[in-house]
Formats: sequence, structure tokens, C-alpha cells
Amino acid sequence: MDLQSLQRASQLGIKIGHSALFDFISSMPEPAHLKETQNGSYLFSNRSNLEIYKLQDPNEIIGSTVRDLDSFMFPFWGTAFAEHIERLDFQVKNNKETVSDRNRIFLDKSGFIHVQNMIKVPVLNHLNHVDAILTLSFDLTQKTDLFELLSLYKKIYVKKSEAVYYFSLHLKINPFFNAFLTEKELLCLLHMKLNSCYKKTAEGLQVSLKTVETHISHLIGKSKQHSLSDVLTFLRNR
Repeated sequence: MDLQSLQRASQLGIKIGHSALFDFISSMPEPAHLKETQNGSYLFSNRSNLEIYKLQDPNEIIGSTVRDLDSFMFPFWGTAFAEHIERLDFQVKNNKETVSDRNRIFLDKSGFIHVQNMIKVPVLNHLNHVDAILTLSFDLTQKTDLFELLSLYKKIYVKKSEAVYYFSLHLKINPFFNAFLTEKELLCLLHMKLNSCYKKTAEGLQVSLKTVETHISHLIGKSKQHSLSDVLTFLRNR
């Protein structure tokens, strides 16, 4: 969505009320919601936004505030997330301006990393007061380099084994294997995804050719009925 569409959404709120905005939010493929400014409670949310919290019914979030969500999302968001959102909402309300928050990194309730840009748009009433805030999020996770994404998992998860586990789940490669992969095996896969040549993989990993052959032997040993080329094809097409 471009800025012109965002401005149109805001104008809909001015002219014909929130019902048109509800339709607009429902049509969005990525997370979107509407909050009122009096106490910051949710007025409406689309299903993509609900998936972050593992909620099924939009009514489960209506009337809640970011602090209410923080009560169970705290382990995933961290200490300052809710406060940061409140500051952005205050800026939108106080200055009557659209604000953006770029490259925000957080965990959803399933433990997966999201990298997103977020835009908050003031919705004005007939008195030109901000009585609601439209929030739209644009997911950048699929566009994030996989090596960088692995680094983000390692930064968020204290235990390396957890970082590797959730990153493997994120890649959806676990069904190909009958045992968990190590970080080195994962890195070997990622380099082979770029170039199946053993020599190039060794250069990327900064290890010997023999070490790469050992990693590949372990990967093959852990694989189910799939070949290593099946896994690489899956990764290249994801």
C-alpha cells in the first residue's frame, strides 16, 4: 500500500465513519487494526493481526489495549515494546500526523521472528480531532537475508540450540530430517542454497573442503527419504 492509499483510508474515516475503515482493514493481507485514542483500546483487527497473538476471533482483541496484550506477549515482545507503541500513538494523536516505525523486530506467540515496517495514520472526526489510529504493518521477514535472519534468532534467543531450533522451524525444513540440525549444518545448507559447489560452500563457511564434506555427510545421515537436493530445491523456492 502506498501513501495515497493511506490518505484515502484516513479520509474514509472522516467522511463516512469507521465502518468503511473496518472493510478496508479486513481487505488488508497483512496485519492491520484500528484503535480509539481515548484509552488506546482496539476497535477492530483483521485476521493477519490476530495470528500474531494466536487469537481466532476478532472479538478477543476488541476493547483490549497494548498493555493488556503485553500481559501475555511480554516474553515475546521484551520490556519496552508496549511503551514504544504508546509513544507512537501519542505522537499520532498529539501532532495529527502519520508516523512510521521501520525494521521493527519482534517475536510472535509461536516464537517466530517478524521484521516489519509499521505505519500509523490519524483518523480525524468532523471536529478535526484524532479519534482513532489506523495501524498497518508490512512484513519484511521473507525479504530478509537468511544469514541475517539466523543472526537475529541468535540475538533474541539466549540459548543457541533454541535459536537454531526456531530458525529451522521458520525455514519449514524439519519434515525433511529425522533429527535436529546443528548451527554449522544449517549454515552449510544456506551456503549450498546459494551455490551447490562444495568449494564455494567451503569458502563461504571459511572451512576446509573436508569439513564441508563432513557436514554434508551428517545432513544426509539425518535426512528422511528425501535427498539433499530436495531440501535445497525447497529452500530455493520458499
